[in-house]
Amino acid sequence: MKNFLFIICSLFFIVGLQNVASAQVTIGTPEPPVAGALLQIKNIENVKGEEVNSNKGVMMPRVNLKSINELSPILPDDYDKDYENLIHTGLMVFNTNDDLPDSNGIGLYLWNGENWKPLTTSNGIDIEATPSRIFLSAFKASDKATVTVKKSGQTWQMTSIGVDASSSMTSVQNDKISELTFTRSTSFSGDKMYTFKLTNKPEHQAQISVSNLDLELGKEMIRVGAGDKNGAVNSSTAVRAIGGDGQWEIVDFSRDKFNWKKEPKNENGHLVFVLGDVKGGGTVQGEIKVRHANEPLLIKTIKIEQNQSYVALPPFDFLVVKYGPGSAIPSGTSIDIDSATEVMKTNMKAVDNTPVGYIGTTYWDARVDGTKYMLYAGDNKHTGSETSYVDIPKLNEILAKQSNVSKQIEIGMSAWWYSNSTSMKSATVTVSVYKGGEMVLDSDNLTYNNMIKGVIQQPLESFPSSAKVLNMRNGDASNTTYKKPGMYTPMFKLEYDRVDNTGVLIPWNNWE
Repeated sequence: MKNFLFIICSLFFIVGLQNVASAQVTIGTPEPPVAGALLQIKNIENVKGEEVNSNKGVMMPRVNLKSINELSPILPDDYDKDYENLIHTGLMVFNTNDDLPDSNGIGLYLWNGENWKPLTTSNGIDIEATPSRIFLSAFKASDKATVTVKKSGQTWQMTSIGVDASSSMTSVQNDKISELTFTRSTSFSGDKMYTFKLTNKPEHQAQISVSNLDLELGKEMIRVGAGDKNGAVNSSTAVRAIGGDGQWEIVDFSRDKFNWKKEPKNENGHLVFVLGDVKGGGTVQGEIKVRHANEPLLIKTIKIEQNQSYVALPPFDFLVVKYGPGSAIPSGTSIDIDSATEVMKTNMKAVDNTPVGYIGTTYWDARVDGTKYMLYAGDNKHTGSETSYVDIPKLNEILAKQSNVSKQIEIGMSAWWYSNSTSMKSATVTVSVYKGGEMVLDSDNLTYNNMIKGVIQQPLESFPSSAKVLNMRNGDASNTTYKKPGMYTPMFKLEYDRVDNTGVLIPWNNWE
């Protein structure tokens, strides 16, 4: 190194004698440097611009660095770091210490005022993984990759994070190259990041992201009405792409089955479309095909059912259900309806099929661990009506305590006529929804009002269903027998999306 510095100093001295009045220097030729350079090194004359001006290089001093955070051995071990570290910023050397901790080993390094920064990739201690991403699915159960180290005899260790059970790995090592085989799980989907670290240099690592892809449909059938309100769908739970980039796309849809006012699209993960009037009336069915963006073969089908009578509900907190006569009560007669309102298909045993209403006896409320989520107002025999309501925030609070509950649930409404009501055949359900406030029992009319600061609020929406003929009581009913043939008649049900807080009210024709 002393010889190197002596030569460099000598060259500067010689050039300095030749260019006493100049602050710019060229080493290698007598030509002046380019205008913007204090020092230019070249050995080919009469070359301008970007053309090659040298066939030799600059040999940097070779130093066996001791620490990535110190200037030793360039300076004594006890050097003044507060002073020397800063003024040596920009110092460059060629490190010859292959075992320098936390470094890239042998190569060029630049001192940045605090530590040595490598200017070259590591020499002999790299580890590489190819490819860096692997996509598995039902159409590709396994795939291969390689991990390569640059030195024979080097070993690596593997760690992983993510959905651990989504995939597994086996490896076969042959000198510097290890062949890896990744196999998907048939039970768990998602992403798993595998990290491969050199055993003797754990700071050197490579990674492979393995995605076990799947498409999850919120429900197999989406029911929709007609027009800008009842025919509109904007669902964040209809489709979920699991793994990879987490994106899905529309493949195809039933173009001729429906009057599409807005064709189906993926808008920020929401399935969005609008249907106009029903073609031909009645009920029409079609489909939308979607696929995972990372696997073109991974396609699933969403069934679409349209009926003009299906009603879409806006986001709400309280669902009030009032059962009553489907026509005027004949003069001088009295009627009595018995109703059952229940939550279904939540996948929580304590909630599903636990009705409120009058079913052989009075069920005033439904609750879990003391939290009431559904209440019954009582039997109003003057009007032949019964009213119950569902507290959606309380219900969601209960369901959130269990991990495997459904995001798509149903609220069922059924009834029959008591045996003194032979003058009445049909009944209706009037559904009202409210946002905010609190539900307060009206004990005079045996119904519920939504109140804010003592003021009765109007519902966001309220509408009666079409009339439906009910069974007449022909025996005793209970909460275990009311769904048997000849007992309560299923009237309507609400298909409710817990995530989007929206629902569709549809006729309920058969017990499930």
